[in-house]
Amino acid sequence: MPTPEQPSLIVRQKSPENIEFPFASLSDWLIPTELFFVRNHFPSPDLDARDWRLRVGGAVERPIELDLDSIKAMRSTTFTAVVECAGNGRVY
Repeated sequence: MPTPEQPSLIVRQKSPENIEFPFASLSDWLIPTELFFVRNHFPSPDLDARDWRLRVGGAVERPIELDLDSIKAMRSTTFTAVVECAGNGRVY
């Protein structure tokens, strides 16, 4: 159930996902991760996490291939950044 502290996201399109933060409920300059906008131009692929691999190649010194567990095991960093969806305002 939406509350002033946890408003409902606005679903503009279900597939591919196009979900917006309800700006009318903005009360701080930080938006929690779970309320961050989602914008996809194509459907999400159906992947099996056990078989999925990320390959980094091309203009790199050392090509690398990582599985999901390897990525999750990496050190994480939290920081504040300004990001805005380029489509904001298109419905106005």
